[in-house]
Amino acid sequence: MKQHHYMFDSLDDLQRACCDLEDIGVAHESLHVVHKNRASVEKRYLNGVGELEETDLIHTGLRGFLFGVIASTFSGLLTWNWFGTHELGGVITGFVCFVTLGFFTWVGGLVGINHDNWRLSPYHDMLDHGKGLLLVDLWPQQEMEVTRLMAALHREGRHIGECSSLESPFEGGWHLHLHKFRGVA
Repeated sequence: MKQHHYMFDSLDDLQRACCDLEDIGVAHESLHVVHKNRASVEKRYLNGVGELEETDLIHTGLRGFLFGVIASTFSGLLTWNWFGTHELGGVITGFVCFVTLGFFTWVGGLVGINHDNWRLSPYHDMLDHGKGLLLVDLWPQQEMEVTRLMAALHREGRHIGECSSLESPFEGGWHLHLHKFRGVA
């Protein structure tokens, strides 16, 4: 699945685009709206993104997990060298590996919850200026039809990017924007 990104100047235009996309068969759950005014998004019954999707918790948590695998392997080897001959050497080594893996995953999550999602980060300034972002998750067979529809009926929605819909710790840069938590009102 691919995720296409469209930037709109107004929520009215974005809402019309969502209705047209649903009319051609794009599921409501595949349309995600990012706007600084959450109450407006909810009032229009648009599928807004939650705090978990706005932050980079999952992405950097996965990165922390990968670093944790490496660190727990290293700490496990060291622990086994020190306590391998002890009758509880295996238990101690397993515990150290588990704690190391958990710690690195936890730190990755802490970093991520304080930063914008890597997919939203390039649009940070535009979103702060009141623009709306539409994220559309599409199957390969839907891409051409959606591209045609958006070009024909919704020129006000600029196609500004695309990426995979799946989370991958290998995608996205290392530069993170601090996340500003917004209230509902």
